[in-house]
Amino acid sequence: MNTTALPAATIEDGSAYFNTALWTGDGGSSVSVTTGTFEPDLIWIKQRNKTYYHQLYDAVRGYGVGKALASNENTIEGYGGSNQYGYVSSTNSTGFTGTAGSGTPLYVNENNTTYVAWAWDGGSSTVSNTDGSITSSVRANPSAGFSIVTYTGVAPTVATVGHGLNAAPDLIIIKVRDRTGEWPVYHSALGNTKTLYLEQTSAQSGGHWNSTAPTSSVFTVGDSNYVNGSGDPYVAYCFTAVEGFSAFGSYEGNGSADGPFVYCGFKPRWIMLKNADTGGAYYDWRIIDTARHTYNYGGNEDAPPTLFANKADAEVDWDNVDILSNGFKIKDSSVSLNESGATQIFIAFAENPFQANGGLAR
Repeated sequence: MNTTALPAATIEDGSAYFNTALWTGDGGSSVSVTTGTFEPDLIWIKQRNKTYYHQLYDAVRGYGVGKALASNENTIEGYGGSNQYGYVSSTNSTGFTGTAGSGTPLYVNENNTTYVAWAWDGGSSTVSNTDGSITSSVRANPSAGFSIVTYTGVAPTVATVGHGLNAAPDLIIIKVRDRTGEWPVYHSALGNTKTLYLEQTSAQSGGHWNSTAPTSSVFTVGDSNYVNGSGDPYVAYCFTAVEGFSAFGSYEGNGSADGPFVYCGFKPRWIMLKNADTGGAYYDWRIIDTARHTYNYGGNEDAPPTLFANKADAEVDWDNVDILSNGFKIKDSSVSLNESGATQIFIAFAENPFQANGGLAR
């Protein structure tokens, strides 16, 4: 197949807008982490060899003590309070600085602890957005299909919220900030009547979107406290697919070690997978990337190291997945990745687009 016949990639180098950084802590009071050639606007950190909470920071909510969100828990923003043991204190044109908290750098720079950070470019400025019935604060990068949105709920009134992408989001992840509360997830493959929860292993259930699909300017939040509690502040991470850079879809499991091939149109740098039809133990949100695993599956001992968005657990070599030049292939019969007949959703960001390889694909 001649790849030059494929649609031209919108983004020729995925690392210009998304990248993964690895480092090993030295126990110092601060650490400088390079994430790429852009100033990161969403930073997601996880300790690879230790059981510590995930930490999410973004440019709209700000950085420092009291700003972390944990994808694996329903805790409030800044769950560690003044005793937070290490945090992102600032960003720069190529990465961020992590600073020890309360004299202990566990979350960012503990000695001999290995870390990963996933970073997204969300644009250059935060603006007020009045596209929806609720005025939102938005930092958007439409070229990369990503925006960060904050807003205040108005339940019991159903509301719309501007997202700034100029295209309908395929993925929306929401978290209430000032109290405990779940992480509702909208995914276009499941539609506007269904929701998953990022901190849970549960199957898809009734939606919080007022049975209304997002548009090119707004998404809809129902009268639920999950997404629209009266007076509550929320953050929403919104993504839409960009040719050659990001993909959001689903596949049907076949229960075989020779599992489905999933076409993305690019070589993935990062993939998150979830069985949407079944809940319970082992039905986690599973994350793999090519920074932590640089070669393809060659037997159980070569399985990519997996982290779980819904767990504080250290990474484990469990998931048998081949990352290919134009997508990925499941080589695992487990119910978590490939339950027969089950809908498995995926979220993927590119290392480089397939089309950009040029010439003949082999």
